Parts: sequence; structure tokens; C-alpha cells
Amino acid sequence: DDDKCAIEFVSDELARAFRADPVIASQSRSDVYVITREGADEDSRFVCGFDLVDAAARKFVAERALSALGVPLMQQYAFATDRTLPRMHLALRTSTKPRHYQERAVEAAVGGGTCSSGVIVLPCGAGKTLVGIMSLCAVGRPAIILCASSVSVEQWKNQILDFAGFDQQAEAEEDAARQVAQQQAALAATTEQQGSSGAPITRDRRGRLTGESAGVAR
Repeated sequence: DDDKCAIEFVSDELARAFRADPVIASQSRSDVYVITREGADEDSRFVCGFDLVDAAARKFVAERALSALGVPLMQQYAFATDRTLPRMHLALRTSTKPRHYQERAVEAAVGGGTCSSGVIVLPCGAGKTLVGIMSLCAVGRPAIILCASSVSVEQWKNQILDFAGFDQQAEAEEDAARQVAQQQAALAATTEQQGSSGAPITRDRRGRLTGESAGVAR
């Protein structure tokens, strides 16, 4: 369900208190249930929550939670189920060996298929750049890296290419599939437009679009 949106809570009691609010309840489509966050650490793997009617209800519920209940909601990006952004096939090189605390930092930021809001704080020399690159690999979606200077841009670029690499074959296959889908969508739109001026378009048993003014679209 591409339009699915859920609110997660650290406790069942808090989830039910939110769900009991009549305004929030009107934007809900499920009761409170246990949500398992795959890939998250043991402390945050199991949470409670409920589903909203659609993604458009997020802003409304967030405003209601803050104004009426006095509790701010933190928005998260569910990259594991995202169907709007293309995948970025970036992976760490086999020669890259992250430290344990770097892996823990990435798990805290992007564990369970969601990207949390916040800041990763580590001491100087702890390898925060690598943590950022590992997060890029884990999310696998296009990202914007804000830099203070052109020198920093080059440093980030070089570090990404040093620590990680793109799967060129997977990128090419996905680009080809995307182009085919775009061509099919354009053909369907053109055929529909042609058919609207004459006989209605029908679909025969072989799955071809036919119409007196449209001919046959393969």
C-alpha cells in the first residue's frame, strides 16, 4: 500500500491515549497493534501504533497532537516501502571495514526501514563521514549533501567513491525498465487519445488495444 501511513509510539499506553482522541480517531483506520521494525536493534524493534486513513492525514494529525495534546510527533521517512523515488544501488566496498560504534550509529538512524529525524553526534576523528556514507547505502535513495564550500563537495565525492561503489549493472537494468515503462505509458496515453475521436478502444484476448481509429497498439 503506497499510501499507507502509521504513527508509532514507544508504549501501548501512549498509543491508546492518542487513538482515543476523537479527532485523531476520525483520521485512523485501525486499532492499536504491535509493529515490528525489521533490522532495528532490540531496544526499538517492537513498538505500538495505528494506521492513518492516508498519507495526507499526517500533517493534520501532527498539528492536532501538538495543539490539543501537547505532544510533538517526529516524522520519519519509510524508505523501505517508498515507491516514489528511484533506488540508488550504492554499497560499501569489501575493503571498507566499519567499526562497531559506526554500525550502531547507522542502525539508530535508519534501522527498521525508516529514516529517523535527528543528528548523529560522534567525537572528532570517529569517522562521521563514513557513517553518513553507510546511511546512504542503507537507505538506497537519492540524497542531498549540504556542504559549506566547493572543497567539502569534492571531499565528500572522493570519500563516497573511496568507501563505496555503484552497481552499474543494476543501475542500467533499472534505467532500462524505467524507460520501457515510460514508453508504454506514453503509448497508452496516445492510443487512448486517438481512440477518443472514434470508436471506443477495447482489449482483445491477446491483451492488445484495438479501436477503429487507433489501429492496434503492440
